[in-house]
Amino acid sequence: MQETDVVSLKALTCLVMANYDDFEALGDIIDVKGKKSNPDTYAKIIHILPLEKDIKTLMDNLNS
Repeated sequence: MQETDVVSLKALTCLVMANYDDFEALGDIIDVKGKKSNPDTYAKIIHILPLEKDIKTLMDNLNS
């Protein structure tokens, strides 16, 4: 998946649904269970990861 692919939450949800078995296995590892284990939750996680990287880079630059 390329960075430009992580734009639309709706598109990410479709990708998660197509690979949901893998995300369910991931949910056991990262402790996402019960009602939280759904395509929307995993799409939101994928959606925020690039933002987290950008924030870390910004903070590193501010602290240097």
